[in-house]
Amino acid sequence: MAVKRILITNDDGIYAAGLKALEQSLLTVGEVTVVAPDREMSATSQSISVHTPLRVHAFDERHYAVTGTPADAVILALYRLLPSKPDLVVSGINPGGNLGENVVYSGTAEPEDLAEHRAREGRPARQTLFLAGRNRPPRQCRG
Repeated sequence: MAVKRILITNDDGIYAAGLKALEQSLLTVGEVTVVAPDREMSATSQSISVHTPLRVHAFDERHYAVTGTPADAVILALYRLLPSKPDLVVSGINPGGNLGENVVYSGTAEPEDLAEHRAREGRPARQTLFLAGRNRPPRQCRG
């Protein structure tokens, strides 16, 4: 069986604890590449950068920070950074809940929607949202 190629992103930035936890959990499943904004970009939905040049900082062959939105990160990953298309795109782990109308403008949920276009080509996508509170373990709320 071939190794699964997994792309992960988020809206909280490349240094977010949730992104690191997601990467660690998926390393047992396949080959993980992280492409995420270089800073926190919550509530950017499917925004793309139009009038600002995008820059990519490659930490190594599996970790990239993009000077744009989460959607920019996914687009660059799919069409410029990855040597081949991923088998799975995962967005998260978000530190708070994207519930109700928040899902409409969430920067965590929307890269997953963008990746849904890939699903139409037979490439699955998944978002990972957890609710966690002080002294409470996280629980999955959607995904």
